[in-house]
Amino acid sequence: MARIKAAPTRSNLLRYRRDLAFAREGHDLLDQKREVLIAELMGSIQAAEDAEAEADRKLALALAALRRARITMGSDHLASVAAALESCTDVKVVERSVMGVPVPRVELEAGQPPIPYSLADSTAAFDETVGTFSEAMKAVCRSAELTISVMRLASEVKKTQRRINALKNIFIPDYEATVKFIQETLEEQDREAFTSMKMVKRMIARKEEAARASA
Repeated sequence: MARIKAAPTRSNLLRYRRDLAFAREGHDLLDQKREVLIAELMGSIQAAEDAEAEADRKLALALAALRRARITMGSDHLASVAAALESCTDVKVVERSVMGVPVPRVELEAGQPPIPYSLADSTAAFDETVGTFSEAMKAVCRSAELTISVMRLASEVKKTQRRINALKNIFIPDYEATVKFIQETLEEQDREAFTSMKMVKRMIARKEEAARASA
């Protein structure tokens, strides 16, 4: 266990006692933060896995609908009608804080798109494709939101754990060793001063006694 190089003075003793108390308090707060982050992370991991599976499922449905639309309309006609569509979807990303960690929330605002083609130009399969891709986009956004949250929370858990380890294994032991050294040194100095004072008092007493005897 190392100690910080510091002069054994009472002011330094007070200073490093304060630093030690602060380090211990910081360790406790970081430990609480880690527990909250881990709980949030565990919930987000399961939710992210579920959201990814749901996004895969809905994308598969959308692609299947697209294949049916291509068969019923033909690739060129499908591409022409699809190109006429205008997206009315607005993706907004806002953030919330979990113990100081910004995690995203994706808000998907989808309006009703105008239909720039006649019903004769499309088929039920095409309409189904538009609907399934809209649902798939919502699922993909949800999956991305949770995946990013998991990555950020996991990174913060690692950082917090490193800080906890540094306080526990380095800073707190160093401060404890320094406080102990200064305290023991000051106590030894007090004992030496007390011993010296007693010796001086005895010498003075002997001199006074000798003076009285000679008188």
